Amino acid sequence: MKIEKLEAIRGFVAIYIVFHHLVSFYDLYHHSQVLKLLFMHPQEAVLVFFLLSGFVIYVSAAGTKDLTFFKYIKKRFVRIYPITVAAFLISTLIFLINGYHFTGVDLKNLVGNFLMLQDDKAQPGLIVPTYLNNVPLWSLSYEWWFYIMFFPLFIYVIKKRHFGTMPDIYLVLGISLIGWCLFLLWPNHLFLIVTYFLIWWSGVACAEIYLKYQDFQLKTLMPVIISVSIMSLAIALPVLNGYLLKHETLAEINAAYPISTYLHYYLDTLMFLVIGLIWWKFKLVGFDLLLKGFKILAPISFAIYIIHFPFIWLNLPFIHNFYLLNLVKLALILLTAYLLEIKMQPLANKLFHNKIRPKKQELETQAF
Repeated sequence: MKIEKLEAIRGFVAIYIVFHHLVSFYDLYHHSQVLKLLFMHPQEAVLVFFLLSGFVIYVSAAGTKDLTFFKYIKKRFVRIYPITVAAFLISTLIFLINGYHFTGVDLKNLVGNFLMLQDDKAQPGLIVPTYLNNVPLWSLSYEWWFYIMFFPLFIYVIKKRHFGTMPDIYLVLGISLIGWCLFLLWPNHLFLIVTYFLIWWSGVACAEIYLKYQDFQLKTLMPVIISVSIMSLAIALPVLNGYLLKHETLAEINAAYPISTYLHYYLDTLMFLVIGLIWWKFKLVGFDLLLKGFKILAPISFAIYIIHFPFIWLNLPFIHNFYLLNLVKLALILLTAYLLEIKMQPLANKLFHNKIRPKKQELETQAF
């Protein structure tokens, strides 16, 4: 099942993150307020990926008969790992070209990234940072564990409806609240994944609503909005306590944990839900004009996202013109993404007996 507008959003978000990293790498936003306004919102872009991922994974699972964990995780593994391993190889090659000297720490980080235990190096409770500073890899570990957490809830809660008519998102809200409390007591990457799970599941809940009603109404979306609002309030409590009672600065509030960042993620999710509902009510006016053209990038968006950062780091001293240099890097990113998604991925599918062709891939195979 393909939903073309979601495809367009996915293509847009992937290329947006590329331009954000280009602008950041060259520190261009300090020279242009316009660039800062346009491209300094990578967190929001990743949140869109999370919401899209939850949506399409539910659509896939709901449309699959006799779904087993082996079938489910095999499909996810085949979709994620071949291109991720290619990203590891590309990063290694580019850093060798740049004259980097590898250490045992890099090997440790590679193993941790392969096990999907990586996160941004600034996070408390970090297990391993992203391999060779390939920054986008941080979100991939969250994505992978969201997949794992989804399956038992889908099989034993959604399909069997053990909780009667109560929206399942309230159960996920409880899980994320527990994760947040445990994270505050013991900062740990795995508890942070649980804390963010509600964001991803909001996409699942929207997919449930869409498949049932083919429409979005405030009434049907209210459990999602309430859940995200409660989680936002829970994360806001330490911030409000610091500001109002202890008269602390934001830096002092964030001294132990970047609480304002976690709050920012949830407030952004709430904003996306509200704006999305309003836009839907206005029949998505202007959507095609703004975003439809990015649909062409959708089939290669995952590879774009996962491999672009090493190419930005690539040292090409024989190209002196700034604009030509970045056009070459952009071309290398798109060409490599095309080769990985359209040429290599079908071979991986065939190897694992997965008969999905690149141009006919169901939406569910495209988490990014």
